[in-house]
Amino acid sequence: RENIFSSRFRTADELGKMGACIMIDQDQKQAWIQGRCHFHGAEVTAPDLRGGAALVIAAMGADGETIIDDFYHVQRGYESITDTIRILGGETCWIGSKNEKHAG
Repeated sequence: RENIFSSRFRTADELGKMGACIMIDQDQKQAWIQGRCHFHGAEVTAPDLRGGAALVIAAMGADGETIIDDFYHVQRGYESITDTIRILGGETCWIGSKNEKHAG
């Protein structure tokens, strides 16, 4: 339940593009999450630092490639995040000129 920042649920929409089963109530105060979803690669946008980190974790467990736009939120908040992704077995590369990050 989120009582302060309704925009905190923006990440749920992005995770939905990757196959997550998340429903948000009309008041934007509660989320229902169905477990055991199968994630697949997609183009998503990091809405903020923690949401972007959630997208990185989902991309690591997804089939296929994921493009994370506005990755600068994550890069700014986590020191050496690309190195950490590589250590965990993921691959990263910069694409385009809008600070987009490819992870998967």
